Amino acid sequence: MEKKKPETVFKSLRLYARLFRAEDLPQMLRLNGNHKVMEWIGPVQTEADAQAYLERILAYYPGDPGYGAFSLHLRKSGEFVGMVMLKNLDQTPEKEVGYRLLPNFWGRGFATEISRAALEYAFWENELDQVAAVTRPDNFRSINVIEKLGMRYKRRAHFYKTDVKYYVLTRDEWERGVDLGR
Repeated sequence: MEKKKPETVFKSLRLYARLFRAEDLPQMLRLNGNHKVMEWIGPVQTEADAQAYLERILAYYPGDPGYGAFSLHLRKSGEFVGMVMLKNLDQTPEKEVGYRLLPNFWGRGFATEISRAALEYAFWENELDQVAAVTRPDNFRSINVIEKLGMRYKRRAHFYKTDVKYYVLTRDEWERGVDLGR
């Protein structure tokens, strides 16, 4: 039986999510400095931007233990894949799930797989009642992932200084989905 690495927050069949560390700047820059990754998120980050973003991630952990943005890796090799987030939605107390993957990992089901693991962690480990997800209205790949997770579209909203589609999933809905073999 494989033991959970001390730094692992949660894992799926092929991936694990761990806390970011200060020495992860090269990976953060590779991710957030990529035009394809940032197309739906915001401006491509410079090294200084990526450093400031990583510092904000690290500063978030102590104030909200068990939540934040997590470094995402392949379980077999440890290779950096991207990031998965379970954190406050913009300036609200509500938790959201999100992800960013390097383009060479797109199309393999990783976003859905690790988001499901994040939801399981949110509902079963942290006993949240609801988790949200947001994406831009024309980001059809993310909409597809969000809908595969069983999240329900609620409304148009405005978060992160942009118009988004707002989805939610309750713990009751998640548990019913699990009972149905999802």
